[in-house]
Amino acid sequence: GTRVLEVRYEALASHPEGMAESLAAFLDAPPAPLCFSLARAHARSVGRWRRDLAPQTLAEVEQEAGELLRSLGYA
Repeated sequence: GTRVLEVRYEALASHPEGMAESLAAFLDAPPAPLCFSLARAHARSVGRWRRDLAPQTLAEVEQEAGELLRSLGYA
């Protein structure tokens, strides 16, 4: 019984309206407020971590979440 909806940031940033509709359907909620809230997401932010995180911070993320990220298909 536990229901799960996987939301990937890349999908959200690329198609915020579509993701809002999927999320609303999953939550049995009206889509309009979610569309409004998610409309600020944009594809330019995908991969921003590569440019913005300091090497030490990247190493800390890798140490903490590297295995999980790889299991989810992130390099």
